[in-house]
Amino acid sequence: MTIKLKIPKRKRRGKGGKGTVSRDPVIRVALSAFIVLSVMLCGWFSYYYIKYGRIIDQRFKGPVFSSSATIYAIPRAVKVGEKVDLHEIEAQLRRAGYAENDGRSPMGSYSALKNRIEIRPGPQSYHSPEPATIRVEDGYVSSIAGKSGELEAYELEPRMITALFDAEQRSKRRLVKYDDIPKVLVEAVLAI
Repeated sequence: MTIKLKIPKRKRRGKGGKGTVSRDPVIRVALSAFIVLSVMLCGWFSYYYIKYGRIIDQRFKGPVFSSSATIYAIPRAVKVGEKVDLHEIEAQLRRAGYAENDGRSPMGSYSALKNRIEIRPGPQSYHSPEPATIRVEDGYVSSIAGKSGELEAYELEPRMITALFDAEQRSKRRLVKYDDIPKVLVEAVLAI
């Protein structure tokens, strides 16, 4: 028994015929180049998208703000011959985070004696770790001694005004009552 298969012949279209892909070689080359460039561009974009996506994911796994921006007040310089009060220097060092008498403070420590104050900056000090001794006689600075010898001036630790994005040093908000507001301020606001 014989089987006869009939395969239909493709119809030839005329010159104005519409096919899925044009028979013109220039259009085929341009289309091929467009597809190759599109695939390359998509591959390049995908590579860098995945690469930087992994970097961002890795950074977000840890603390987002690992370091903080700190803003300090202007440091006060104590000069030889300047009129100064030792209690004022002590208060400024305490506000800057120094501990008294070798206390355990990362900012540093100080020791106040009768007519002198010894300052020892700590590892988190704004200034260099050079300690200094400021001697006061009759209310005036008579000498400033450092590790390297006699100094003409010594900058005290500046007070930190704020630490942005640092949860350890961020202070909590506190409620202010009407009675806590100075009367002058209340009157000034009401006068407006």
